[in-house]
Amino acid sequence: MNDFKEQISSTNTDYKSIFISIPIPVYIWEKKEDDFLLIKFNKSLEILTDGEINNYLGKKLSLLFENNSMMAIDIRNCYNNNFNYCKEIEFEVGKPPKKKTFLATYIFIPSHFVVVFTEDLTRQKQIEKSLRKAEQEKTIILESISEHLVYQDLDNKILWTNKAAAESVGLKIHNLIGKKCYEIWPRRDSPCEGCPVIKTTKSAKSTSGEIITPDGRIWLVKGDPVFNEKGKVVAAVEITKEITQIKKAEESLKKTQLKYRELFESSPYSIFLIDMNGIILDCNSSTNNILSVHTIKDLIGIHFKEALSLFEGNIHLIPRFEKIIQQIISGEQVKDFTFPIAQTLGKTIWVSASVSLVKIIDETLVQFILKDITEKKITEEKLKDSELKYRESFNRSNFYKDLFAHDINNILQNILSAIDLLNIKLQNKMLPEESRELLSIINDQVNRGSNLVSNVRTLSDVEDLTFSIEEVNALKVLNEVRDFLIRSFHEKKVEIIINSPYNEITIYANQLLSDLFENILINAIRYNRNTYIKIQINISKEKKENIPYVKFEFIDNGIGIPDIMKEKIFQRGYSAKEFVSGLGIGLTLVKKILNLYNGQVWVEDKIPGDYSEGSNFVILLPEVVGNN
Repeated sequence: MNDFKEQISSTNTDYKSIFISIPIPVYIWEKKEDDFLLIKFNKSLEILTDGEINNYLGKKLSLLFENNSMMAIDIRNCYNNNFNYCKEIEFEVGKPPKKKTFLATYIFIPSHFVVVFTEDLTRQKQIEKSLRKAEQEKTIILESISEHLVYQDLDNKILWTNKAAAESVGLKIHNLIGKKCYEIWPRRDSPCEGCPVIKTTKSAKSTSGEIITPDGRIWLVKGDPVFNEKGKVVAAVEITKEITQIKKAEESLKKTQLKYRELFESSPYSIFLIDMNGIILDCNSSTNNILSVHTIKDLIGIHFKEALSLFEGNIHLIPRFEKIIQQIISGEQVKDFTFPIAQTLGKTIWVSASVSLVKIIDETLVQFILKDITEKKITEEKLKDSELKYRESFNRSNFYKDLFAHDINNILQNILSAIDLLNIKLQNKMLPEESRELLSIINDQVNRGSNLVSNVRTLSDVEDLTFSIEEVNALKVLNEVRDFLIRSFHEKKVEIIINSPYNEITIYANQLLSDLFENILINAIRYNRNTYIKIQINISKEKKENIPYVKFEFIDNGIGIPDIMKEKIFQRGYSAKEFVSGLGIGLTLVKKILNLYNGQVWVEDKIPGDYSEGSNFVILLPEVVGNN
């Protein structure tokens, strides 16, 4: 380990070369104060994340992962405890994200670094799962297989190795550093004959071969050269994988072809095996479920183009299948796809297909697995139709809502026009004086009706639409609402006093904030029997559960609210004789808007214990911290 640390410190060129050549994702975190910075990653990690890792270079661990995430915990544990360990983790990578299984190896490099190696076990896990199904009576041997990674110099001296390699010989990693590779695994005094690592350092090319150790285990050894900036080979990376059980499995596969055939035939999905020339070699009995008058015998031995042409409506699929087969043969990943099959009896079914390369004995074939998803397609179409009908119904309701609001407002406007004419006649002594009070009542009710329509429309918008939340100067909005209401209620003696120790108050809200303030103040004005209406607004700040809020207290000298009604007045549809003229829906709107803002509202007595002296409506709105 000490030699390895000296090598890392003194040979930056070698260090970079290691990153270039290691075929599994590796990245390095450096301890900085109370956090870690991502300072390095290799090409394999860049490929695995589709380049997204470039956006994280130099970023803090606490910003990339939550402190309680497994990755953050593992890195901190490795650093704090100064020890190395491996564990399997599941992570989503790529675009779109796919869940993969990795063997993560955490290496502590004194005194400020943690190196993380992430070996992709996803394919291995899939292979192990397939073998479990095929070999029902046997123990799954492949579960224990894991690649070993050894970094060694030109003299085969081990500079670094991973945990899997150390555990394969029952040793700790630090016991291997500085030893010769051939002294550990084959237990020899000299290099193995035909050693792939020695060949790769001499040829400067990747080399692989099989080695048998004295204990009879068979290893697939691959050597990759490590170059310095001048292009000279300075070291090698040895990737070793035990294939003893794979070799045995191959032999077992040959002996148990009948069992594999039974598994092949028992699959509920249609399976096609196609050679590299496009000829259909085999398909299982479930294939009959997607055929009509044709049989499996009609398909085996013919080209897939000819097979598709048997179904007249599917000739257009031939170019698509040609492209897919070429992609899978060239090593590209092909996602599952769907397509229709027009059966010869006039029936069309939908299937979902997955395609992959499989190796049977020494032959590589293209495997198609088809699943009938016709019922799923029918369900999806019904769902789309249902969604369309819902959307049409929603649009109709909006249309009727807007029509209602428009027509009611027109009616109210006509009444106001009539009131204006009556006022003119009253001034000209054409109507009795006692009509003045009646006109005032009518005018007040029209204004209430107009406000009700406005509240209904706003309440509907709050429930139907998603409003963005942004930073708003609440003091500015409150002053504008106060000035507007004093002008609107000019016939009454109304005083609205705002007591604020702040010149500006920034909260998280939107354009509905004025509706919120307006409804609170209108209720305070209307439900007040005094000739002089006084509303005092006190503004302060407080924290609740560590969240900063701005506190607004609307204190009036109105009729007050009994304790039994203090909770009910914010409920939708609430009405009582004293409050039936719009208070319920106005405060329902207030409650809805505050829910949208993550705010709070409640009502208290102006004088505790005596509700008849007036009310104090308290509102808490989340504050934008740092702007004041």
